[in-house]
Amino acid sequence: LASLTQVLDVGCGRHLWGRDLFRAMVEQAGPKLVADVRIEGIERCPAIVQTARQGLRTGHGQVIVTQGDLLHLPAEYQERFQFVQMRFLLLSLSPADWPKALAELWRVCAPDGSVVWLEPSLPLPCEKAPGWNQWLRWIAQSVAAHGGSPSVDRAMNTFFSLAGPWERLRSELIAVPLLSASRDLGSLPRERIQVVRAWLEELRPWLVEGGIPSEQVNDGLTVVLGEINQRVIHSVWPWNLVAGTRPRAQR
Repeated sequence: LASLTQVLDVGCGRHLWGRDLFRAMVEQAGPKLVADVRIEGIERCPAIVQTARQGLRTGHGQVIVTQGDLLHLPAEYQERFQFVQMRFLLLSLSPADWPKALAELWRVCAPDGSVVWLEPSLPLPCEKAPGWNQWLRWIAQSVAAHGGSPSVDRAMNTFFSLAGPWERLRSELIAVPLLSASRDLGSLPRERIQVVRAWLEELRPWLVEGGIPSEQVNDGLTVVLGEINQRVIHSVWPWNLVAGTRPRAQR
């Protein structure tokens, strides 16, 4: 981390990752050694940009958020960043958008810099949790209805390779255990239920906008929260990572 000075998070949302990265760099190297660090986030939604800026108390101008189009990054970004990240955009990018997005990441990455692309697949269904399985089907349906890419994980390696050339190209599947069931442990603590409820409720308007009737979403939320509380859900959330280094030689 100490060697990085220019970092870009594409589709940064509230830029929580950028804030966490800056704090980690300060803890690792100390404030004086990170004085030249700049962690930029670019986000296309004006409301999210405003929220992110209001929450930026970290970095004193070194962690910033800019409104922009990730398919047309600023011309002045050319070969600027030593580390470029894009993640969790399958909800908003169509399959046709990925080649352009990745070409932009390659363009703004400095020679010998790194690009990392991370996208989750849907969590796996659970035989004993029909409410959970229905919720997953609704998410997949809504991703498609919103113009996203519910199956981009199957094409990530191809999309990424074509955006190159790359050196030290690698891919990894990260299996994250999710809501493991346990008869011995019983119900989830109330505070954990509240966290999960908040996450699911954030999806509610998005599911309705994706064509799922509001009454069904409300009933489904009640069912899946009951399954979580009773620990009948045992699932895995696959995360798909592809990364590469831009060669020093110019294309």
